[in-house]
Amino acid sequence: MILNLKLSTDSPSLLPDEWLDPLLRLAQVAQTKLEENLHKGHWRGCSTAWLLGRVHEELAEFQQALRAGDIEEIWREAGDVTCFLSMICDNQTRQKELLDAFVAQVSAGESVEPGDALLVGQQLS
Repeated sequence: MILNLKLSTDSPSLLPDEWLDPLLRLAQVAQTKLEENLHKGHWRGCSTAWLLGRVHEELAEFQQALRAGDIEEIWREAGDVTCFLSMICDNQTRQKELLDAFVAQVSAGESVEPGDALLVGQQLS
């Protein structure tokens, strides 16, 4: 399944196609890389430290592809880097949402189980 990306119709982009085309290609490559690795499961159980380590590993592979001059491999490795960065962004967003919900619950005077605080703490680590 390839993404059918298009720009928002609410506000047309000021960017020319020659700038947008590489972004769309990278998104498609990243999606393909994720599909190839579906068997590995979701990243929400991965720590930020581990994901950052994978970013560094993938950047090293990206640099190797650059040195080799293999254009397709350059795109594939860029897709890997993109995937791991988006995983970190997704996890951080989810953690912030969990923390905000917990704080709202406490601020509203709702009862909170000790395990709830522990769960939020684990999600933030």
